[in-house]
Amino acid sequence: MTILEQIGFRLFFAAFVGLLAAASIDLDRNRYRSRGLRCAPDRYGDFVAYGFLFFPLMLLLLPSKAALYLHGQFSLLFNQVLMTVLLLAWMPRLRRRFSARTCAGLWVLPGLSAYFSMNFGVWRLEFDPFLVIRLSRSVLWTLLWIWLAGACGVLLWKLLSHLFFRKHILENAVQAEQREYGLMAAVYQSLAPSAQGLAKRRKSAYYSQCRQVEAILDHRHMLRSPEVSTPLTIGLTKKNTFLVLPDRAYSRGELALILRHEVVHLLHDDIHTKFSLALLCAAGWFIPSLWFGMEFVSEDLELCCDEMVTEGMGTDERKEYAGLLLRAGGTERGFTSCLSASARGLRYRLKRILRPKRREGGLSMLGLAVALFIFFSGAIGIREKVGTAQNAILDEGWQICAVQFPSQDEDCTDPAILKAVEEQFRSLKLESELWKDRHSLYAHGISSSKGELSLILAREDEERMRVVIYPNRIAVYTGKNSKPTVYLTSGELTAIEN
Repeated sequence: MTILEQIGFRLFFAAFVGLLAAASIDLDRNRYRSRGLRCAPDRYGDFVAYGFLFFPLMLLLLPSKAALYLHGQFSLLFNQVLMTVLLLAWMPRLRRRFSARTCAGLWVLPGLSAYFSMNFGVWRLEFDPFLVIRLSRSVLWTLLWIWLAGACGVLLWKLLSHLFFRKHILENAVQAEQREYGLMAAVYQSLAPSAQGLAKRRKSAYYSQCRQVEAILDHRHMLRSPEVSTPLTIGLTKKNTFLVLPDRAYSRGELALILRHEVVHLLHDDIHTKFSLALLCAAGWFIPSLWFGMEFVSEDLELCCDEMVTEGMGTDERKEYAGLLLRAGGTERGFTSCLSASARGLRYRLKRILRPKRREGGLSMLGLAVALFIFFSGAIGIREKVGTAQNAILDEGWQICAVQFPSQDEDCTDPAILKAVEEQFRSLKLESELWKDRHSLYAHGISSSKGELSLILAREDEERMRVVIYPNRIAVYTGKNSKPTVYLTSGELTAIEN
């Protein structure tokens, strides 16, 4: 496939995935509205948790895929750096035109798309990268273990920080009053009038979000704590979710706004999104731009919540809500939804609240962002320096026992020819293209190349291997119907037929 054909197919595939992503988001939003939920969230983050847990497990079960995963991390690095540069340049303009949930999605959605595509390894496509990096096997494995140690360290730090903060605020907490539970139930029903019917249908896409809110009501999990200065919700499971209020008196209007804010966060599943983003930060801990971008994601999640809370409000109510944010400043730690945490973003939040403006849903922008990052997925490729055929194959006990020439029907076992072929074969330098996983051209030992040479190798346990020599490549078959392992070669293997 030529370079122009590669680019053309990348553009076609990226456009298809971008349109599919935009259509899926639009369908999800409409399903929320049709069920009576006034604030339709965009839920981007939960699946990355499964990806983070799956791929390290794959490394343990399938060590041969470890290098492929590291190759994907290079692609994630490139995409996240590109995303951060573009968004930092355009975010002020984007925030003026598009809704906050769209801006949050621009930070999160393309990065998740790049993470899962893994240079199209998951899509089973084999596009050639724009830039190739050559690394030896020892360096590759060293980098892999450094990445794994860093990812586990960051994840452990975030989990421990969350648990310590949770213990600190719940240790001296007391249960809220009955009137406050009644007010929360009223707020919940005003935001999601069909919520009870949805929560009873386990197959509903809204079941878990509604159950998070109802768990607080059912299990008496609204608390007051002297250790918090701003209202927040903490917890990752239904029965362990708590809505915690500061130990101070609120008017009924202030309390209604606080509860409305926290219920919107729960219906948007923002706590799980932040947990998923923490997993993404752990997986890409070596990418500074990823950490920087996650702070903006938190700001945009709060802006999105503000938009939903103040929808339909008059000027006086908006001023009251803005004053509440000013008085409720605090520190956000762990996996929590927080009424007012970021001093940097508070000024912009207040401006958006007091001067509301109709903004676009941004489906086209989200689709374009996904298409852009799918196009650049796999932009960086890694070639693993395997070594020579001597240490990669022959040192494992294999010996050449026959040679198959294209022009002969029978195998050649002439000792002189076998010795000449082995001397040339053992010195071949091998490299592996990590972005190629299936090598369909060689899947059945068939190639359009002419004049290939086949070597039959055997070991003492009578196991056999077939090595097919192509121009600048060799394909190693260890089983009758197995997929080959294909290596690039820096030299050629020739044998003179006598």
